[in-house]
Amino acid sequence: MVIATFMDFTCPYCRSLVPVLDSVLSAFPADVAVDFHHFPLDSHEFAVPGAVAAECAHRQGRFGHMYHVLYDQMESIGMKQWREFAADAGIPDVAAFERCIQLPVDSFLRIGAGRALGESIGVVGTPTIWVNGRQHSGRSVEAFRARADKLGIP
Repeated sequence: MVIATFMDFTCPYCRSLVPVLDSVLSAFPADVAVDFHHFPLDSHEFAVPGAVAAECAHRQGRFGHMYHVLYDQMESIGMKQWREFAADAGIPDVAAFERCIQLPVDSFLRIGAGRALGESIGVVGTPTIWVNGRQHSGRSVEAFRARADKLGIP
């Protein structure tokens, strides 16, 4: 089962989905993949910088760590320096990370690709979830379990 998520690092509803996705991945480690797509909302001041920070972490193999740090510390976004988030995420080369976050947003293909894909399928808000190519409205572990049952995943 592939869970495609369209998310914004400054969206509180996305933040509440993170532990659900973590639980689903734990429950079905061999049968579920989460495909994260950036969809920074224009109405959120730090959405694009958060996406850039995550992509700079990705360049050092730490996307998952930064993903969790940004959602765990969402209330600090805009008040705390990006290098502090990088340190919390275990970014090995914080100086390179700081250079990276200065790059223009179009330097990060995954951000633009997430936005373009989302717009092409009608995403207007976050989080938006698709499971195996079909939109999914459930936001609970039980809803994902039910979808897994329908798909015949043990």
